[in-house]
Amino acid sequence: MTLTTERVIFHGAIKTTVNGKPTDRIVEEAELKSISGLSCFYGTQINWIWLVVGFFMSLGALMGVIATAKLASNSYAPTDFRIAVGIGCLLNIAAFFGGILIVALLGFGKAFFLNIYSAQSAGTPISIGNAKTANHVLLSMAGLPTPETDTMMKELGAIIIDLKTDKEEALRAWGANT
Repeated sequence: MTLTTERVIFHGAIKTTVNGKPTDRIVEEAELKSISGLSCFYGTQINWIWLVVGFFMSLGALMGVIATAKLASNSYAPTDFRIAVGIGCLLNIAAFFGGILIVALLGFGKAFFLNIYSAQSAGTPISIGNAKTANHVLLSMAGLPTPETDTMMKELGAIIIDLKTDKEEALRAWGANT
């Protein structure tokens, strides 16, 4: 995030590179005088698709364990059949725990969202970590918190207000590079 006396600019790139250069980049900017507000969030994000997939995978596997356990308990079944059913039961148990892992590892994660609103444009000219923008297919980017996130969340609004009020004083107060 870069603030000048005239603009707020977000530069982003993914870690994946080809020949040392990022494969995907994003630059969004807004005119400082048009900024009307901002909202920030970081915390836990719920991925409902993975939660549902993991839940139904575990539920199906649990039903499979019950069914194969009933089949394996049939004392009249041949030994080969009971061994195959036992292997199926073990596979169902593995699928059950796989579903739990999907829920635990993919169902919940860290998230960071930043939206800067502008009085002169529809929507948000700068939107990080939020797919609810008009061009979300092209500009889909997930944001994750960094060690500087707390400071940025607390001070970004104050810097913007100070720059809009008195640019010279803001530059002195915030120790900006000129």
